[in-house]
Amino acid sequence: MSQHLFTKEEQNLLAANQYTFRVSDKQLSFTAEFKALFWEEYCTGTTPAQILRKYGYPTEILGASRITGIQRQIKKESQKADGFFLDAAPRQRLPIESCLMPSPSRNALTSWSKRCCIWNSRWSS
Repeated sequence: MSQHLFTKEEQNLLAANQYTFRVSDKQLSFTAEFKALFWEEYCTGTTPAQILRKYGYPTEILGASRITGIQRQIKKESQKADGFFLDAAPRQRLPIESCLMPSPSRNALTSWSKRCCIWNSRWSS
């Protein structure tokens, strides 16, 4: 499965968004401000696709796998003690408050993992 490359028109559309730091045919980078907004809303239970649409990103252009990747990357950065990467200086970070509330997707994944482990243990013998 190959990754969808952004056309010039799609790149222009994404670049026009105030929360886009950089866009190429293969990659979309967000501002630190967007990452903080995304994480805050994600912690309240809003889905990644809903958050992206709210802030002006066309999810049909991004696609499901890229949306999942965005969520994973922002989550990974949020768990760092020193916060999100700043836009202009990748080595510097923006401090953030971690959300204390577990997200619904994390609970669902844990539940799904437990069911898979139970199922696997039943059939592996």
